[in-house]
Amino acid sequence: MSWVAGPLVAVVVMSQAASLPPGHPALEGAGPATSVSPHGAGLSAPKGELPPGHPHVGSGNAPPSAQELLRQLDGQPDLKSRDKTFEVAAALAKLYFSNARYLDSTEYFRQALEKAAPVRSYYLAQAERVGALRRPNRDLAPELTRIHDVLAKLQGKSAAELGCKLSSDSAVEAVFLKAKSLKGGDALACAREALRPVVEAQSLYATALYLSGDAKAALREHERVLEVSPAEEESLYGYAGTLWDSKPDDAALKGARAVLALELAWNPQGLHASGAKKLAAHLKTVADAGGPVAYRAHHLAPAAVAGAGTASGPGMPAPLSKDVVEAVQNTEMTPEMVKGLEGLVGTAEEHLAHQRYQDALDAYKRVIPFQPNNGRARAGMAWALVGLNRQPMAERIWSVAVQSDAAAVDHLGDALAQKGDRAGAVTLWKKLVASAPAYAASSGLQKKAQ
Repeated sequence: MSWVAGPLVAVVVMSQAASLPPGHPALEGAGPATSVSPHGAGLSAPKGELPPGHPHVGSGNAPPSAQELLRQLDGQPDLKSRDKTFEVAAALAKLYFSNARYLDSTEYFRQALEKAAPVRSYYLAQAERVGALRRPNRDLAPELTRIHDVLAKLQGKSAAELGCKLSSDSAVEAVFLKAKSLKGGDALACAREALRPVVEAQSLYATALYLSGDAKAALREHERVLEVSPAEEESLYGYAGTLWDSKPDDAALKGARAVLALELAWNPQGLHASGAKKLAAHLKTVADAGGPVAYRAHHLAPAAVAGAGTASGPGMPAPLSKDVVEAVQNTEMTPEMVKGLEGLVGTAEEHLAHQRYQDALDAYKRVIPFQPNNGRARAGMAWALVGLNRQPMAERIWSVAVQSDAAAVDHLGDALAQKGDRAGAVTLWKKLVASAPAYAASSGLQKKAQ
């Protein structure tokens, strides 16, 4: 699955083909709502060719960066309450997500999915007619297999043949209207096409929830993706990993292995193939050892078993429940809280230095919602995900960390080296050199990476 998030996408989608939705707040410095460029005429075209469908960018100042856009958006106090199309809400969500503002992104993902709810309901109604609706209270993997087989047997025209192929000129709503004008398998095919960007947004929403500390909600959103798109590789892999991470017991082990088996069978060459194989191999090792309890007792050091993910103390935030996540933005950052968060980051770095990547990730997920712009924590989370090979999520978060604060990533290498993980530090520095050559050339990083 591919997606783009950043200032260009925000410009494209928020312009909504030359106009913002009725009542949508104007961005700072923007021209009238009917302007082709939502930022007025004072922009100059960036170097290189613009993506298809991008609004005209005139001569003048450079286009706004992602951080500038975010500052403008943050300055709109009623932005979240304004009505938006699916495309606008999804673009805002991706912009926040791609800048590690996961908690902020969840609100816009939720709004986008609410706009797309009629499309989903219509699709499920059509799926029920052909027996491709998930039966409640059944194990997920067998139900996904059944739905996948039902859909595979359906014969019909493609979305392109039916005239409902999504493009830069056709929004989800337009394809949905086309679907409602058809019947039977044709209606189902068009509805599936309309849901493509919705499925993408919902998968990212699940990831944002997971990175914000709400694994239970993340699992629910991955399930909702798989109900309408059973072979969706990002949610198959995401569901299996999140299930195992959130509650590594016998039931989770069984469920994660079953879903991973589908991922490897249906997407053998997918983006997640390597990570899925490694996770499947690890889960097999756990199963062969007699289950999670026996595996932890025989394969992990006693200190790691006793202390994994249990950092606590005065001012230390607790693991985030749904209620806590919703209250994070209203939390007063007292000196005790700041000190607790700093201690938690230090604990996470200690985990990283000993290759306890999951323990490190669990700690960072308790910091990021409170300090989304903490470069040190963002760099550590990125390296934990790289260590876990959670692709493509790992590369997304790594890119965000490098682009926003390459020096913080560099300093993480220093911390690893100081804690005894010189090999890990060199590996990190080499990856940083490849990701940020300009920073590497100006900072002396290349010498450290040798």
